[in-house]
Amino acid sequence: MTVRTEAREERQTRRDAFVSHLHSLATARESDATHLVARGRAELAVLSRGFSGGRHQAQAYGIVVPYGPPEEEQGVWLLVSGLFALHPLPRSLGGPHAPTLARSLGALARAKGSSVERRFTELVSVEGAALEHQVRQAVRLLRGSHTPLNYGRLLDDLVVLLSTDQTDHRVKERQRVRLRWISDYHHHPVARFRRADDEPGGDPGTPLDQAPDSTTQDDE
Repeated sequence: MTVRTEAREERQTRRDAFVSHLHSLATARESDATHLVARGRAELAVLSRGFSGGRHQAQAYGIVVPYGPPEEEQGVWLLVSGLFALHPLPRSLGGPHAPTLARSLGALARAKGSSVERRFTELVSVEGAALEHQVRQAVRLLRGSHTPLNYGRLLDDLVVLLSTDQTDHRVKERQRVRLRWISDYHHHPVARFRRADDEPGGDPGTPLDQAPDSTTQDDE
């Protein structure tokens, strides 16, 4: 294993631990233990106020920093913690098997129409502070419809998209993420059909079910 690979795996381990902590706060809110409910609500309130800057941002950093974000990622981790506070989800609804942001927005657009599509078009067309704003608005939309969201993948993607590195590698990486978001947004579960020879008496074209909504990470 190369030094670069070890560093990448260590960084991913830290991100995963941080996102797991966020999910623990959402779970704590639903606990039967009063002290856990109080802790979960208090930390989420601190993270939510982090968007306002100043001392509130410093307090939010106090929750984020112990998980060891690399210096160049600290702002993105803080952003994702605030997004999570807007739409807190237990691991079952926001973990690695949950749909990506783009896929959730696509499903919402099919249910609610063009207003969501306009929001998504803005989302994949902007950078920097404008992207941060559009992501916040997108998460608010998902919160309003109680839609699940893969926060680990969102953190990974925003680290890439909000990077100011202008090397060819990083520019191409940002483009790959945007193209994947567009693909996810337009994803439709495809019905699978039973062939006549799959089982005795089977009729060709008989629908079986809907393909699962897979959101496993790409190998990049």
